[in-house]
Amino acid sequence: MNTPTIIAHRGGKDEAEENSAESFADALSHGILGAETDVRLTRDGHVVIMHDPTVDRTTTSTGHIAEMTLSEVKSLSLRKTGQRVPTLEEFCEVYRGRADADIEIELKLDAGSEQADRMDHYLRSVYKTSSSILAPGTFAFSSFHPATLRRMRALFPDAALAFITWSNTAEVILSASLMGCRRLCTVWDNSTAHGVVLTHQAGMTANLWCSDTPEVYRLVSLMGADVSTSNVPRAICAAAAAQIALGTFEVETSAPMSDTRRYTSGVSEHQRFAVIPA
Repeated sequence: MNTPTIIAHRGGKDEAEENSAESFADALSHGILGAETDVRLTRDGHVVIMHDPTVDRTTTSTGHIAEMTLSEVKSLSLRKTGQRVPTLEEFCEVYRGRADADIEIELKLDAGSEQADRMDHYLRSVYKTSSSILAPGTFAFSSFHPATLRRMRALFPDAALAFITWSNTAEVILSASLMGCRRLCTVWDNSTAHGVVLTHQAGMTANLWCSDTPEVYRLVSLMGADVSTSNVPRAICAAAAAQIALGTFEVETSAPMSDTRRYTSGVSEHQRFAVIPA
C-alpha cells in the first residue's frame, strides 16, 4: 500500500508564512514535493499568490487584490515575517526543473461571475506562466468553480484540471469526469474508500484533505488517497517517516469503530489494521 504524497497547503500555512515563496522553498528543502497555492488577478492584470480576495488577513495592510496594482501589492509585507507577496512566476521558479513535483494551482476567480475578458486574461496568464516554467505533468489547475474549470478546458484542452469539493460521491465523481478532470480533491472525513476506488476507475487521482495529524494521514493512506493536502506538511512527513522506519505506521484511530468503518468501507479487517510498508 502506497503512502500518499503530501501537498503543502499554501506552503504549510500553520508552520510557515502562508503562500510565501520562502515557505514553498523551505517545504521543498524538507523533501516535500507537493504544493498547493492560490492565484488572483491585480487591477492591472498580473497574477499574484493570495488566498483571500483581500490582503487584510495575511499582510499588514488592507484592500482588495482586484483593486490594487502589482506595484501596490509588491509593496506590502506579509504579516508574520515581512516577506513580499509573490507573483505566480516567483512561485513557479521555486519548482523549476523539478520533474518530481506535484503542484496544485487553485484558480480563485469564478468564471460564472467575472467579466469574460478579464477571466480569459486571468486563465491565459496562469496557464502560460505555469507551462513556461514548470515541468510538464507536474501541475494541475484546481478550483471549486465548475465554470472556471470548463473555461480553462475550452481555452487549453491539454490543461490538467482538479475539482475541489466536499465529498467523493458517485455524482460528484461523474461531474468531475465530465469536466475532464484528472484529480478530485475532497474533504477526508466526508469521503469514503469506495469513493476513492470510483475516482480511480474514472481515471482520476484522489486528494483527501487535510491531513493535519499523523492519525488522519494514516487513515487517508488506508482509504487509498494518492495525495493529501496538509497545513503542517513538515510535521506529517517527519512523523510518517519515523513510523515507517520503525514499522509502526498502523491505522490506529480514536474515532469510534463505526466512524472508522464509514471512511474505510470496502477495506478488509486485515487491511484496516495492517502495517503499511515503506
